[in-house]
Amino acid sequence: YDFYLRALPHAVANTPADDDQALHLLNEALRLDPDYAAAHAYAAWCHQQRFRNGLLPQDRAAALRHAEAAIRVGMDDPQALSIGAFSQALITHDLSNAITLLEQALKMNGNSALTLRFLSQLLAFSEQYDRAIELALKALRLSPVDPMNYHPYLALSVACYFTDRFEEAVRYSTSAIQANPGFSLLHVFLVASHVKLGRLD
Repeated sequence: YDFYLRALPHAVANTPADDDQALHLLNEALRLDPDYAAAHAYAAWCHQQRFRNGLLPQDRAAALRHAEAAIRVGMDDPQALSIGAFSQALITHDLSNAITLLEQALKMNGNSALTLRFLSQLLAFSEQYDRAIELALKALRLSPVDPMNYHPYLALSVACYFTDRFEEAVRYSTSAIQANPGFSLLHVFLVASHVKLGRLD
């Protein structure tokens, strides 16, 4: 548990160096307890970030291995289930399966901002815009200063963009970028929204 706690700040920092540090600590936790669902979940998260940044096949395989372990041993742990399902979806693009698992996690803990963040994003990309907006706003109410709030802001930006609410999409994209300036997809929706509003400059 100590290794897991020490890994958390690094796991959510979204930098390659932090991913490496988090994985070192999480691997120590898993060496002591191979069925530690939350440690598997954050290991999956770090490996999928590394894969997204470097596209190394070993990170893809490790992300899937840890995500599957998190889901398998974490079916009674909404946090592990949520992170495992979301990480798996980012690699496989199987949004439907991940949404099903995140809905299960939400039934276990309806006030989990983490679950709400991830579920809102997947719903937005699955064209379930109204529910995506509802859950994203709830996630932001429950945890307004969370470093991972770029997820619900992205969900809001996507939902507003694809429902022709471009001013709102600009506002939410800007908030998402403030939460995570290095995530390129957030800039894509900000630019696209300005284009829709005729602001080419």
